[in-house]
Amino acid sequence: MTSRHVAGLFFILIIIAISLANASAYVGDIIEQFLEFLGGIITVLVLIGLFGIWRDIKVFKEKEFKLIGILYPALIICETIYPVIEYSEQNFPEYWWGSHLLEFLFSLYILSVFISKKRKA
Repeated sequence: MTSRHVAGLFFILIIIAISLANASAYVGDIIEQFLEFLGGIITVLVLIGLFGIWRDIKVFKEKEFKLIGILYPALIICETIYPVIEYSEQNFPEYWWGSHLLEFLFSLYILSVFISKKRKA
């Protein structure tokens, strides 16, 4: 294998290992842990995309930018809605809703950055 393929393999393995470690340390049911796992992967991809835009390096194709940009807010919606449904007998404090709303708005801004990058490419 070429060093390019080895680097790609290690990149994928490290992302999966970090995401699995975070998910296994998360206190929650299997669905919450799965969402935490996906969150780790998507967060790394978002950071790579933002770095590429910042440094003007082509790191993703147009469709990949769009997919990552859409998955990020969708994941935040799932991470917010699932506990509300699962633990419906509990009341969630206002700061919990506020922090999730802020994170969602932030993810929409990132989506707009990714889409505007797509148009410029």
